[in-house]
Amino acid sequence: MAEASEPVAPSPELNERLSRLEQAISSIQVHSAHAAVAANESGMAGLIPSAVLGAMIPGLAPSPPEFAAGFPIFKEFQIMARMYIDARYRLSRLGQFGVPLVLILAVLNYLTFQFAWPVPVVAPIFERIFLFILAIALYKILNREAARYASVLAYLARFGASA
Repeated sequence: MAEASEPVAPSPELNERLSRLEQAISSIQVHSAHAAVAANESGMAGLIPSAVLGAMIPGLAPSPPEFAAGFPIFKEFQIMARMYIDARYRLSRLGQFGVPLVLILAVLNYLTFQFAWPVPVVAPIFERIFLFILAIALYKILNREAARYASVLAYLARFGASA
């Protein structure tokens, strides 16, 4: 039978490594708590992950105006507007060419039904139907671009890219 050996006292190097690990874990917990508070204060908890908000550059995530507090659609529009201002973000090809194309089609829609085909009852109905379809297309393009922008923000926050 083997004899039971006495426990070995941990070395100072092991104690040092263990204390550094404990400090790192506590800083991660504090960081995630600060991120959760920032997400609740800014009202963007549902749109951008809280870890991203905590690691963002302070000037990048301004708090929304008071009227946008309970409406997620306003938050989406704020993100859509911010993605055009952010110098670090490059729009996709669909965002670069799709948005101007939809706006040009909306103007052509107006000009076509106002001047080229001015049928009194039918033209306004068709004009509004086409305008509604173009508005949905514009929203879809901008919504996908905003989701892509949120994922780019998450990547930048995670890997610490400089502004």
